[in-house]
Amino acid sequence: MTEADWEAGKSLRAMIEYLQGKASARKLRLFAAACCRRVWGLLTDERSRYAVETAARYADGAASYTRLTEACRAAEAARYELRRAARSLGARAVPPAASLSPEAAAYAAAAAHAVALGTIADAVESLLAAVPEEDRPAERAADLALLRDVIGNPFRPARLDRAWVTWNDGTAKKLAQQVYDSRDFSLLPILCDALEEAGCGDEQIIKHCRLPGEHTRGCWVVDLLLGRE
Repeated sequence: MTEADWEAGKSLRAMIEYLQGKASARKLRLFAAACCRRVWGLLTDERSRYAVETAARYADGAASYTRLTEACRAAEAARYELRRAARSLGARAVPPAASLSPEAAAYAAAAAHAVALGTIADAVESLLAAVPEEDRPAERAADLALLRDVIGNPFRPARLDRAWVTWNDGTAKKLAQQVYDSRDFSLLPILCDALEEAGCGDEQIIKHCRLPGEHTRGCWVVDLLLGRE
């Protein structure tokens, strides 16, 4: 994979596979959890939702491996039950809205189980299969944007200048922590202003902070300022 492939590519599996050994398991799990939250309504079983939430907490050290394992087993049971139900009901039971079909719910449940299991490429593929075919290009584009939000550019990783996080009694770092804790990414432009006042002229950082669109926990700029990997 080249830098151009990373910036313009549309193969999520290829990008995720390229990141093996380069991106942390935490980053990839947070990315996959964010993708699941985009189609939260398709996760019709609470065990599936719990698995996604537990995987995200585990990624950040807020849930034990035992709890993750329990959530993974419950999500596997939900996946199995929904898949079996979809197969037994057959096409006659599929309602007009394809996004509400038993098969879609089964695919979404499979994605939740994969997130808990840590098989991220499988999770994303299952999520794309869960949405109506006509919606998949837009969903794929959104997932690609989330992956780039979490990872940044692996070919040109940004470097942190300690002066940025110590300036003005650590204003930028405090703002980054506020963004992380609250998940209020509308604060990113304010964080960008603080970084620029602190002397940050990194074009990647400035552009990303002012980038419109969806951001998620694990955003590479926020992680950089907080020392998270």
